[in-house]
Amino acid sequence: TTPDGQTDLLVYHARNYRDIIGDPLNDPNRHARVQAFGWRADGFPEFGTPVADGPYSL
Repeated sequence: TTPDGQTDLLVYHARNYRDIIGDPLNDPNRHARVQAFGWRADGFPEFGTPVADGPYSL
């Protein structure tokens, strides 16, 4: 959650390509990402489209 308590944030690891050789969890090219998300009326999260590489603004 942002410091003001108004926006929920998802922190996750991702890579910008799909296919790899070997163990996908032991891939040193994964990078930490943070993305804002909201909530649907039924209480489930609405994650939206994953953010691309590069700067991101809330």
